[in-house]
Amino acid sequence: MMTVTNLKETIRRWPAMSGVFSRLKADPWPHEIEGVQGGLHAFFLSEYTAAFSGRLVIVVPTEKEIESLASDLDLTGLEFETLPWWGTMAYRPVAQNAAVFGERAAALTKLAREPAKRGGSGSPSSILVLTQRAFLTPVPPPGYFRSLLTEVRVGDSIDPAALAERLSGFGYTRVPRVTVRGEFALRGEVLDVYMAGEVEAHRVVFEFDNIEQIKSFDPGTQASSASLESLALYPAREVIWDEARIDALAARLAELPEFAEGAPGLVEHLRLHGTVEGEELFYPLAFEGPSSVLDYLAGDEAATVFFFDWDRQANAQETLEREYLGLYRKARASTEEETRNPLLSEVPEPQRELLNFRELAARHGRRLLFRTIHGDDALAATRLKIACDPPRSFFGNIVYLKEELANLVSNGWKVCVFAESENQALRIGEILKDIEVHILPLDLSSGFAIPELKLIVIEENEIFGRRRHV
Repeated sequence: MMTVTNLKETIRRWPAMSGVFSRLKADPWPHEIEGVQGGLHAFFLSEYTAAFSGRLVIVVPTEKEIESLASDLDLTGLEFETLPWWGTMAYRPVAQNAAVFGERAAALTKLAREPAKRGGSGSPSSILVLTQRAFLTPVPPPGYFRSLLTEVRVGDSIDPAALAERLSGFGYTRVPRVTVRGEFALRGEVLDVYMAGEVEAHRVVFEFDNIEQIKSFDPGTQASSASLESLALYPAREVIWDEARIDALAARLAELPEFAEGAPGLVEHLRLHGTVEGEELFYPLAFEGPSSVLDYLAGDEAATVFFFDWDRQANAQETLEREYLGLYRKARASTEEETRNPLLSEVPEPQRELLNFRELAARHGRRLLFRTIHGDDALAATRLKIACDPPRSFFGNIVYLKEELANLVSNGWKVCVFAESENQALRIGEILKDIEVHILPLDLSSGFAIPELKLIVIEENEIFGRRRHV
């Protein structure tokens, strides 16, 4: 029976695939590649991570592609992080207690802590997946995050009261017992903290201000799962409105034409309360200039950026700019009574909230563009091609399916069907019991076919004519 390991090995030995990787190693970056279809993307990524080290950033068009890619990466055994976008319309404030604040802070912190690499081969230090909107949204500079990180180690001497005050300044809420992300508890000689974006909480045990243990634990059961030598504490939000950041914001607001009087009400509110609904709109103005995710890769010569469906993303810039401009005008046209928060009657212009896709992508030389259509030669130095057919669809026509697969098998093709559960695998096996097919009860986003190998991979929804629900 065919397994994922067998399938990966078959694709690895495919001359077209090995030829592409020889070119990637020998030819100058950047590269563009045509022909990678459907679930083959994940197998390509698996091969890439086996051949190259360094961080890997993957930019996809929308959240839908993140969901599809997530299942495929799980299938091939690759771990990854995501940097979410705000999950709302531009210029519509995010709820102040939304989990996305902590999720973004966690992702940026991990990216900021990754050491730079100088090339070579082996497993990547990290994989970050994000949408085009998240890629184009300005973020704080990496140096800012590094300055906020507080690392505690077993054996270190600490001041528990000062550490609790720092966590409060980071936006964490002090409680008797942590139950949700964004909380910490200090009782006796134990500090518990449930950091934003983490699966488990952490417990720091100390005696006479010396750290004796650091453990991970489940906040629900209080059961410990692992002991750690060190722990990095990071903010609950990507911008902490301390005096330095508020002063920087006030200076920028005074310079910008869209803020007639420098938005004194907003600045004063932040000084008094340290937060405001819709504050994420002003994060790009809290620093001297805009930074992007690519700034976190600076100095890492082995870091690579993949752009899935490059043509679609490149063509989306104008649409995004029109969208942001329309929503900006709508926000500015709202009267104070109509505005949900009168402090947001003046908001930053779209060019401060949205970076330019082509200009930003061009900043990173080591990039690979997955092309869906034949494009111009100016995009990349090296163009590569793979002969792969897109997913097949059988529209629920079982008679047609059986005829097609029987013909393929009789002509020497291998047929692999990915089913979303064991029960579905049994159902499909019963339908195709008279045909030699390999059925895997594993989740794959979509199929593909490689004529050179006489290999076709089918995802179960392509059989029954269903759309994958995201």
